Amino acid sequence: MPFINQTLASFKNRLDEDLSMIVSGPEGENSNIVCSFNDPATKEQIEEFEKKTEWILPEDYKAFLFIHNGCMLFEHIDEDGDRVGGEYGFIL
Repeated sequence: MPFINQTLASFKNRLDEDLSMIVSGPEGENSNIVCSFNDPATKEQIEEFEKKTEWILPEDYKAFLFIHNGCMLFEHIDEDGDRVGGEYGFIL
Protein backbone atom coordinates (compact mmCIF):
# COMPACT_ATOMS: atom_id res chain seq x y z
CA MET A 1 0.00 0.00 0.00
CA PRO A 2 1.54 3.38 -1.01
CA PHE A 3 2.59 5.72 1.78
CA ILE A 4 -0.13 8.30 1.00
CA ASN A 5 -2.86 5.63 1.24
CA GLN A 6 -1.57 4.55 4.66
CA THR A 7 -1.34 8.16 5.85
CA LEU A 8 -4.88 9.04 4.75
CA ALA A 9 -6.32 5.80 6.13
CA SER A 10 -4.64 6.38 9.50
CA PHE A 11 -5.88 9.98 9.64
CA LYS A 12 -9.43 9.07 8.63
CA ASN A 13 -9.50 6.31 11.27
CA ARG A 14 -9.17 9.04 13.89
CA LEU A 15 -12.29 10.82 12.58
CA ASP A 16 -15.87 10.02 13.52
CA GLU A 17 -18.37 8.80 10.92
CA ASP A 18 -19.17 12.39 9.95
CA LEU A 19 -15.43 13.13 9.45
CA SER A 20 -15.24 15.15 12.67
CA MET A 21 -13.29 14.90 15.92
CA ILE A 22 -12.97 16.67 19.24
CA VAL A 23 -9.57 18.35 19.74
CA SER A 24 -8.10 20.18 22.69
CA GLY A 25 -7.06 23.80 22.26
CA PRO A 26 -3.95 25.46 23.66
CA GLU A 27 -5.71 26.38 26.88
CA GLY A 28 -7.39 23.01 27.39
CA GLU A 29 -10.73 23.89 25.80
CA ASN A 30 -12.33 21.30 23.52
CA SER A 31 -13.40 22.11 19.97
CA ASN A 32 -15.25 20.12 17.36
CA ILE A 33 -13.46 20.11 14.01
CA VAL A 34 -14.50 18.59 10.70
CA CYS A 35 -12.61 17.53 7.58
CA SER A 36 -13.86 17.11 4.02
CA PHE A 37 -12.23 15.44 1.05
CA ASN A 38 -12.84 16.22 -2.62
CA ASP A 39 -13.38 13.64 -5.33
CA PRO A 40 -10.25 12.37 -7.11
CA ALA A 41 -8.52 14.28 -9.88
CA THR A 42 -8.22 12.63 -13.27
CA LYS A 43 -4.97 11.86 -15.03
CA GLU A 44 -6.00 14.41 -17.67
CA GLN A 45 -6.49 17.16 -15.06
CA ILE A 46 -3.07 16.52 -13.59
CA GLU A 47 -1.40 16.45 -17.01
CA GLU A 48 -3.19 19.66 -18.03
CA PHE A 49 -2.07 21.38 -14.81
CA GLU A 50 1.55 20.32 -15.35
CA LYS A 51 1.48 21.47 -18.97
CA LYS A 52 -0.15 24.82 -18.16
CA THR A 53 2.14 25.64 -15.23
CA GLU A 54 5.27 23.87 -16.54
CA TRP A 55 5.56 22.25 -13.10
CA ILE A 56 6.22 18.56 -12.56
CA LEU A 57 4.32 17.36 -9.51
CA PRO A 58 6.01 14.79 -7.24
CA GLU A 59 4.68 11.25 -7.67
CA ASP A 60 3.49 11.03 -4.06
CA TYR A 61 1.50 14.25 -4.51
CA LYS A 62 -0.05 12.90 -7.72
CA ALA A 63 -0.99 9.79 -5.72
CA PHE A 64 -2.82 12.06 -3.24
CA LEU A 65 -4.63 13.87 -6.08
CA PHE A 66 -5.77 10.54 -7.54
CA ILE A 67 -7.40 9.84 -4.16
CA HIS A 68 -8.63 13.37 -3.30
CA ASN A 69 -8.30 16.47 -5.47
CA GLY A 70 -7.89 18.62 -2.40
CA CYS A 71 -9.39 18.68 1.05
CA MET A 72 -10.40 20.98 3.86
CA LEU A 73 -8.81 20.01 7.16
CA PHE A 74 -9.58 21.09 10.70
CA GLU A 75 -12.51 23.42 10.12
CA HIS A 76 -13.89 24.56 13.46
CA ILE A 77 -17.64 24.16 13.99
CA ASP A 78 -18.92 27.22 15.84
CA GLU A 79 -21.89 27.39 18.22
CA ASP A 80 -24.28 27.95 15.28
CA GLY A 81 -23.00 24.81 13.52
CA ASP A 82 -21.18 26.82 10.83
CA ARG A 83 -17.75 25.75 9.60
CA VAL A 84 -14.99 28.34 9.98
CA GLY A 85 -11.25 28.36 9.44
CA GLY A 86 -9.49 25.24 8.36
CA GLU A 87 -6.66 24.48 5.98
CA TYR A 88 -7.14 23.74 2.29
CA GLY A 89 -5.23 21.05 0.50
CA PHE A 90 -4.30 21.79 -3.10
CA ILE A 91 -7.00 21.57 -5.77
CA LEU A 92 -6.31 21.41 -9.50
